[in-house]
Amino acid sequence: MVKKETTTSLRLSSEKLADWRCQANAANLSLSDWIRAKVDSGEMTGKPTPSRQRETANYASVDPQLMGELGHLGNNLNQIGRALNTANKTGRQIDTVIVTINLIAIEQEIARLLPALAAAPSLTRSDETVRRTKARYAAQRAAKAKARAD
Repeated sequence: MVKKETTTSLRLSSEKLADWRCQANAANLSLSDWIRAKVDSGEMTGKPTPSRQRETANYASVDPQLMGELGHLGNNLNQIGRALNTANKTGRQIDTVIVTINLIAIEQEIARLLPALAAAPSLTRSDETVRRTKARYAAQRAAKAKARAD
């Protein structure tokens, strides 16, 4: 018998694990031996394994400076998201108007850059939409401040 010296792990539901354990017990095998027997016998579920390989677009004809600018914008979005998540977890107050203004600025910059990649839908917000958004967030902040004062 060859010594087994490595291990592997897999994710499955607790129900599936319980089912496998029952089947292994019924076959009078350890769970590991039962799984090895199933794998070695070539039994399949009939379901394809999802591919982990990402499809990559061909950006050979795209300006590297443009891709760099898009990368910087993505980084800014990640930083905003991280700050919002941290503030949410710690209970820190967030100036949502400033966050919204920053997101709109990023959105407008993306709209400026996208035509260089392909025809893009309009991403810019009307002045009226921006005004309504600012008013809504100001009202929310005022309501929160009033609730804290009470």
